Amino acid sequence: MLRALLPVLVLAACSSPSVTTDFDPQSDFASFRTFAFLEPDPFIAAPTGVRDVVLDGIVAATREDLTSKGLTEIDSSADADLEVSFSLGARNRVEVTEHPAYFERNEYGDGTADWGYPYIGQVGVRAFSEGTLAIDMVNPDHGRPVWHGRTQGTITERMAKNPEKTLRDAVASVLKSFPPGGSR
Repeated sequence: MLRALLPVLVLAACSSPSVTTDFDPQSDFASFRTFAFLEPDPFIAAPTGVRDVVLDGIVAATREDLTSKGLTEIDSSADADLEVSFSLGARNRVEVTEHPAYFERNEYGDGTADWGYPYIGQVGVRAFSEGTLAIDMVNPDHGRPVWHGRTQGTITERMAKNPEKTLRDAVASVLKSFPPGGSR
């Protein structure tokens, strides 16, 4: 079940996703009035097997967020002030941690620790999936990126219970700082 929902779960992290943004400080974000999604496909990178409903959900959530900030969507990316594209990814990871174990026994059995006992440690292994969603905005007049936002975090099974909310929350977390300086 988790594997079937992986593309949806990629979009958000657990309770505190990592979000980073970057922008061109020379760009006048207050002058941008329109946006369009990259044609013919706004997804520059997406894992194989991602269902169209997932991709459509990302586009819809982005559309809703940008229009709520006063931008107008138009059909042609060549005529837009901003061209929007996405990258989506997931990878499996293994994290190994080692902690020293508390050892309290000496040859006399009195509960005091002696030097010279062999090191005893506890090893923890955790396998998990990490997902990333990036949103990029390019000024088509110059062909240069003007804004980039990304969220990355651990994928949890709990996210499968409400994929629509997961999509919206991931997009909202990335676009929270757009435009830079709150110029809208």
